[in-house]
Amino acid sequence: MPETDDVILSNYVQTSRIISLLLTRILGDIEKKLALHQKILLYEKQIDAVAVSEKSLIKKTEIQNTKLAALSLKIKALEDEKKLLQNQIRRLKEIDLNSDKTMGKPGPEGPKAEEFMPKTDNGL
Repeated sequence: MPETDDVILSNYVQTSRIISLLLTRILGDIEKKLALHQKILLYEKQIDAVAVSEKSLIKKTEIQNTKLAALSLKIKALEDEKKLLQNQIRRLKEIDLNSDKTMGKPGPEGPKAEEFMPKTDNGL
């Protein structure tokens, strides 16, 4: 009977060790699962924060695009005004240059223009 007791006891010890190892693995897997679950929760929070940040950035981008469009319109208006002023300056220069060419040359109204010139009294 001692041999039978030893075999039974030995099987019991071996089975207990196997059960203990399995329980250790199961508990380890549960801990890993909990750790992974915590990581997933953390990543979900980070994703939510990034999504909120993305929405904020989209709104800011839309605002900046609106401002940019307004500024583009202002730039276009200023460029048009610049062209008008440049044309006006060019026309004024042409008028000024043309008047320099005709000044001092008697034209059909040359003698009449002399009437409006101040007279000097050399005889007094």
